[in-house]
Amino acid sequence: MSDSPQLPLSAIRQPAFLYGPDGRITAANDLAEALAGRPLVGCSAADVIAIFGNRRLDGTLFVPEELPPSRALAGEEAIDVPITVTAADGRTVHILATASRIRDGGETVGALVVWQDVSALEAALAAQIRLRHESETGRDELALQGEELRQQSDELLRANVENDLQHRLLDAILGTIPYRVSLWSREERLLWANERFAVERGLPREAVVGRSYGEFGDREAVVGSLLAAGRRIMTDGRPVSREIEIPGREGPEYRACTLLPFPEDSLLVITEDITDRKRAELELGQYAKRLRRVNTELERFAYVASHDLQEPLRKVASFCQLLQRRYAGQLDERADQYIAFAVDGAQRMQRLINDLLAFSRIGRLTTGFTEVDLNKVMGDVAGQTEAALQYSDAELTWGEMPTIRGEEPLLTNLLVNLVSNSVKFRRPDVPPKVHVSARLVDGEWEISCRDNGIGIEPEFADKIFVIFQRLHSKDAYPGTGIGLAIVKKIVEYHGGRVWVDTDADEGTTIRFTLPALEADIEAAKAAEAAADDDTTDAQDAAEPAEAPAAEGADGDPAGVGRQPDGEAREEPPAEADRHGTNGGMKETVG
Repeated sequence: MSDSPQLPLSAIRQPAFLYGPDGRITAANDLAEALAGRPLVGCSAADVIAIFGNRRLDGTLFVPEELPPSRALAGEEAIDVPITVTAADGRTVHILATASRIRDGGETVGALVVWQDVSALEAALAAQIRLRHESETGRDELALQGEELRQQSDELLRANVENDLQHRLLDAILGTIPYRVSLWSREERLLWANERFAVERGLPREAVVGRSYGEFGDREAVVGSLLAAGRRIMTDGRPVSREIEIPGREGPEYRACTLLPFPEDSLLVITEDITDRKRAELELGQYAKRLRRVNTELERFAYVASHDLQEPLRKVASFCQLLQRRYAGQLDERADQYIAFAVDGAQRMQRLINDLLAFSRIGRLTTGFTEVDLNKVMGDVAGQTEAALQYSDAELTWGEMPTIRGEEPLLTNLLVNLVSNSVKFRRPDVPPKVHVSARLVDGEWEISCRDNGIGIEPEFADKIFVIFQRLHSKDAYPGTGIGLAIVKKIVEYHGGRVWVDTDADEGTTIRFTLPALEADIEAAKAAEAAADDDTTDAQDAAEPAEAPAAEGADGDPAGVGRQPDGEAREEPPAEADRHGTNGGMKETVG
């Protein structure tokens, strides 16, 4: 809000200054300060002469009282006053200065000064004089220079039109900004207000000036904190922003108020009606609170229901298995089939309940975040999936993995689910290959689990993370449909996100992010900076003649890391540095 008074000046594309009644600059646009090469707020007329060296046409300096702003503040007319100034870069600039007095009622409260650069016109006039003295150079040259003069005159005319338009735009901005703007005295009486302030009070502008808060019907209980803040601002000069609640016809209303110190021991107050936004925030907060309560109740229900179902289900499964062992072959073939169906259903129900219990425990039963080495986690994953890997003749490999903050059991469960899915959804007669890798991207570790399996169609990329959603029948690929929902919940619990890479050429690639440690982020930045320096040095050294690109021992270009499965992939410098003696881990079972 503190820059709002300068916004209209920035619309004027000539050097422009706003003077207070004390003769000091209260605002200047960018063109004025670029000409001066320094900030101008607070400068007096004498300071302006010292900065610009304001001179008459005969070269003599002006005195402060003769400058256009001083004359305008004194009630005199100052239009198109010719002045010569020196810019910060040493250029001599010829200007026509116009100062307009700003009044509030009958009182002068400031002056607006605009400098019109007429250096081009001065040059044109000088050219005309030279032309008259050098007419012997020929009519053709004279005609050419005359055309240039006409073009410059047209440009000056367009500049004058634009200047007039900017003046009108300034008036429009002050009258239509969507805020209540008011100026108050130390005695807490209104000195000036914009049109919106008066309209919202239901009074003409001239009728609101001079009134106090009390006369507008504002109660001390509502605006008391603002009044106290205003008194402090007039003393220490520090702006303050506050939100206040006021009674309204349809319930509480809310205002955002910014209080700014202003010259002449006064206070500028800019007020915005934020009732709709505040009500929306409060309503959203209520929705969020209800949603959290519903989610908590659903998780509690899932846990209790699953836990309470375990005991009767165990009895059903136990007695069905007992029937199968004792009476298999003693009844007819259909009875054996029915018993097998019952045993299979009970076992699938047990797996479903166990997965549902695991899903409901995520984030509810926590051991707290610690630093977790994902290299160790991958070793545990290889051990837990060893039977499935051996049965399917699968190969599990992984690159150098980072250390992150999280819960080790959950992260192990996450990767076990991904690896198990990669092995499960394999192509017939094709040994599964699963590779897990990590790279640092924008302060996060992006971890990928890539396989050579049956793949996922892009239209199902989001559906697979929904609980109980399956893309295949249980006969084709057994499972409960909860595994990837557990993956998604664990990733989000750790502050990351998970998705399917639909651009994978073969199989399925599932990627997820986890927040990186600050030390890893800083190390990556340092490595990138060092790599940039090395690249610059190499380019400098290679300028005389181009050298052939360096190659690795196996013919790969330098800077390309080779994964354990033999594929080459490009890595950022920070990642390449991480591959040391612990990188390229490989677990092959079969």
